[in-house]
Amino acid sequence: QGWISPHLRASLLAGDLDSQLTISARAAAGQPLALTVGGSAAINQLHLQDSVEERDLLKWQRLSLADIDYRHGTQLHIGSLRLAA
Repeated sequence: QGWISPHLRASLLAGDLDSQLTISARAAAGQPLALTVGGSAAINQLHLQDSVEERDLLKWQRLSLADIDYRHGTQLHIGSLRLAA
């Protein structure tokens, strides 16, 4: 939460990250970073509140992302995104 505070007046009251990701990174001298990420992820029980007004900014039960295929600098594919409020 500390990294958010200087930039956003919000408090992270709850949240759970669940992921099944495969991450690959290569860095060769003089070459751009070759980073790929694939799999699925979910953010469960998120509750983000405005710390000044003390009202909800974001709140949900589950946000699921499936069939993620990220290739740094060239592609981001998300097969499905589901939100349960």
